[in-house]
Amino acid sequence: MDLPDFKSMSPEAIGAWVEANDITELIKQGEVVRRSETLPNVDVFSPGSILFPGSISVTFRVPAHLMSKVDKLAGRDREGRSGVLRQAVAEYIERHAGDDAA
Repeated sequence: MDLPDFKSMSPEAIGAWVEANDITELIKQGEVVRRSETLPNVDVFSPGSILFPGSISVTFRVPAHLMSKVDKLAGRDREGRSGVLRQAVAEYIERHAGDDAA
């Protein structure tokens, strides 16, 4: 995928592009943005965002040896470690659907 020339785009145009496109390649390139450059604040991870509509962000601690295994499972999967963890939680809930906790 060819990325647009962000330096020639307005902040609004950049925000619209980010909301309308898969940003995986952009993240892989990891270009550093200088603080002097003004870019729009596009929160793609907030609840109901374009990436995860109806979702919430959750933080929890996991032992390093488990995260190492999660990272190996995630490999080059587009959804990465978050996708592996979402799937694991969904499978756990499905497995325990009849329990009182679910």
